[in-house]
Amino acid sequence: MPTKPTTKDDTAIAEAAAVESELAKELVASGAAPVSVDIEALVRQIQELQEVQTKLMAERGIPADPTAAHMQALKDHLTVQSKANPVHAESYAKVLSYVDGLDSKSLASNQTEKVVRLVDKIQRTHPQHELAYVRDLANELHIMTLDPEED
Repeated sequence: MPTKPTTKDDTAIAEAAAVESELAKELVASGAAPVSVDIEALVRQIQELQEVQTKLMAERGIPADPTAAHMQALKDHLTVQSKANPVHAESYAKVLSYVDGLDSKSLASNQTEKVVRLVDKIQRTHPQHELAYVRDLANELHIMTLDPEED
């Protein structure tokens, strides 16, 4: 005659054993036991890790806002290109100035479309410059501002 489980873990083991799954039977036979998870503690731990990540990003100068971070990456890469091509630095000045004047909180698609056009103009004017990644950043920034409902 089967004995009645005496603890929560015993009940879980008995329930797992009752399942007609070969895997469950193998796991129970090998000594595996189900574990209860404190969901609230797990959520708190995830939130604490997110706070640590946000602090680390801030220490490195990376904004927590994805749009602001993307704008920062675009500015950084434009600045690098400008410094790598000092003879043509003036070509980069206009787009850098324009991007510096944008606010990530109120960024509109017409503004990011202008960024794409300005980067494309630099690429057309100086095709020898390696701007593929800068163009990708500008296009991705523009896509971030598009309404997902529009096609």
